[in-house]
Amino acid sequence: MAVIARMNLKIVTDAAPPDMQPAVEFNGERLQLGELRGGIGPGEILEATLLPSRFAHSVLLVNPDDGIWSIRELAIRYVTGDEQAYDVSFGSIDVPGCSNLDIWRDPPGPVYVL
Repeated sequence: MAVIARMNLKIVTDAAPPDMQPAVEFNGERLQLGELRGGIGPGEILEATLLPSRFAHSVLLVNPDDGIWSIRELAIRYVTGDEQAYDVSFGSIDVPGCSNLDIWRDPPGPVYVL
């Protein structure tokens, strides 16, 4: 298991509750989204960076509001402490109000070429 040094998120929204403030919980602790660009309005793209600098046991994208958050596309780049990066992506998904989406995926295993 590797330390996750950085996470880059890119979220393309179809619809979201007004004034929603998305969040990420990393191992049960709500982390500040940094370097925010864009928004979560219909058709908008939100890009953010997190710097957890710890081992990941659970990573959740949080919809703190009552309405449904319709995500068209979600892409995450996890960067480990030794600067190894891997990408995780999700297609269209609806996150119900006051609920979480599990976005943690283990790094891919080693590939051996014969």
